[in-house]
Amino acid sequence: MLELIDGGAIAMRALKVIRNTGVAAALAIAAHGTASAATADLGTIAPNSSAGTVFAHTPGSFTDTVTFNITASGTGEASYYNFYVLSGKVRSNIVDAFLTLTGPTSFSTALTGAGLYPVSLLAGSYTGTITGKATGSDGGAYNFAITAPTPEPATMGMMAAGMAMSGFVARRRKKASA
Repeated sequence: MLELIDGGAIAMRALKVIRNTGVAAALAIAAHGTASAATADLGTIAPNSSAGTVFAHTPGSFTDTVTFNITASGTGEASYYNFYVLSGKVRSNIVDAFLTLTGPTSFSTALTGAGLYPVSLLAGSYTGTITGKATGSDGGAYNFAITAPTPEPATMGMMAAGMAMSGFVARRRKKASA
């Protein structure tokens, strides 16, 4: 994993996508989605940006597919948000959810409730497969969002090396004049 990212900023962007798609998820729950499998293409996600989608299912097992491209390598985050309660009753619930990400980098994890899942990603095309079972009285709905990696700019490394060399030269000159 890269250490030079602003994890808080990535998490905030992912949560913003979740908030923005929350209304769509509530509408999807109310509409009783009928598909047991769905596919979403999130397109190309530029560094420091996010994209997401909402899936809704009637009760039963499902397999969903998400495709996306990222243009730079680094640490990205997938977020997952499962909607549980509506009007004080479990109306929408998903259990046994699992994500498998394939592409230049592979990643698999169980999805347990809401969460952010950081992963080191190489630039390229990815396919995410989400499986699970909708068990609420209205089935289940969830949000899937991905925040593209924040690459380490090559110029930052060069600048740091230049500053170190300048400091070394200045120190050497100071010692020589003393």
